[in-house]
Amino acid sequence: MPISGDVPQRASATASTPVDGTLGLSESSHPPATVLAVVGEVDVRTVGSLRTRLTDLLVEGSPRLVVDLSGVTFMDSSGLGALVSAQKRARVFRGTLVLVVVNDAILRVLRLTALDRVFTVHATLEEALASAREDAREPVAPERVAEPEPRG
Repeated sequence: MPISGDVPQRASATASTPVDGTLGLSESSHPPATVLAVVGEVDVRTVGSLRTRLTDLLVEGSPRLVVDLSGVTFMDSSGLGALVSAQKRARVFRGTLVLVVVNDAILRVLRLTALDRVFTVHATLEEALASAREDAREPVAPERVAEPEPRG
């Protein structure tokens, strides 16, 4: 039984997973996309930093985001909620958000919740970046404005 304040580590944690219960976040530019690499466990304790960083990136003008979850060992529903919120926000900014997922448990949850239909999910970062480059080539459709009806 853990002592108060100690957080038990899941057996699936890797050497690159933060051991202090924090979430590792790092970003890199791969024009036209920004990659946010996430390492560790995304849960109710750590999701705030992920949510904040995703929002900041979108507001700062990174409309094409690749969220690399290959370093994530666990994700609960709060993590899924943060990703869905970021996806909606990306659409508002006329951008895209794609995921890189290698963890079978996370892929299974995405499928069970039908979120694999909401997100574009790639097995590798290279595939995700190629997708972002392809998206950048497609023109963004202008907003449709209703034409005034002729008077007369």
